[in-house]
Amino acid sequence: MQKTYRFKIKDPNPGKIAVLRYLAAGPWRKELNFAVEMAKGHRPGTAYDLHPFIYTDLRLFGLSSQLACACRDRAFEAYQSHQELQKSDPGSPLVPAF
Repeated sequence: MQKTYRFKIKDPNPGKIAVLRYLAAGPWRKELNFAVEMAKGHRPGTAYDLHPFIYTDLRLFGLSSQLACACRDRAFEAYQSHQELQKSDPGSPLVPAF
């Protein structure tokens, strides 16, 4: 499944657009996959339960604190929806990937 997000960049300039493309293409996706794998291993009940296992690593990978928390929340959301999907369809893949 592929998701598309729309957003506005206030005062767009080539530098902001280049940073956004770099972030979306590499680090953000890698960190989401890392966070989902950690969620699979630790089986958190809430996104905040996942926080101590991934936050420091996400910050070391170069994400800002707000992006690290957004990544944590998005990964937990994907993990939780995947858990619900597996209850109804046991043949689904083992873990979501971005």
